[in-house]
Amino acid sequence: MRTKEELPACPVATTVSLIGSKWKLLILRNLRIRSWRFNELKQDLDGISQKVLTDSLRSLEKDGIITRWDVKITPSDFKAVLQLAEPLYCHAMHILSFLPPTEISRRANVERDFFFMKLGTTFTRKQVREQAAVMGIKENTALIWLKRLVDYGDLVHVDGKGNYMIARARVRA
Repeated sequence: MRTKEELPACPVATTVSLIGSKWKLLILRNLRIRSWRFNELKQDLDGISQKVLTDSLRSLEKDGIITRWDVKITPSDFKAVLQLAEPLYCHAMHILSFLPPTEISRRANVERDFFFMKLGTTFTRKQVREQAAVMGIKENTALIWLKRLVDYGDLVHVDGKGNYMIARARVRA
């Protein structure tokens, strides 16, 4: 950070010396809105080189105009976030269940997708019935979902004995 003696006496000249370059102004414009990752800034600022962006960010940080945050996410942190996501999703589904169907047109598909996500990539017809009971879904509804997804080709009836597996990465809307 530059000392007061190193900066020009005029406030305008001081401002220009600190943030006067084309790229610094554009960087600050973006950072004023939200925090950005390095690669996001590089993609958004069309034509800026990696070296110029790095030098500009370091200069702004050195002058005390911006603060850099190094965020490192460990596998245990990521797992903890995922464990929080499921209860939040269930809570959101519970709230959505009180809305009339005209307010949310795809509520059933969201509930269905979550239901099959809980079963995993391979499961049995018996597990479908058990999961339906756990989640408070009518058994007949779960079995109809199962039949439709097999018909759509999203699930595969593996052996004709009630064993299924997901055929595609995404369940159809």
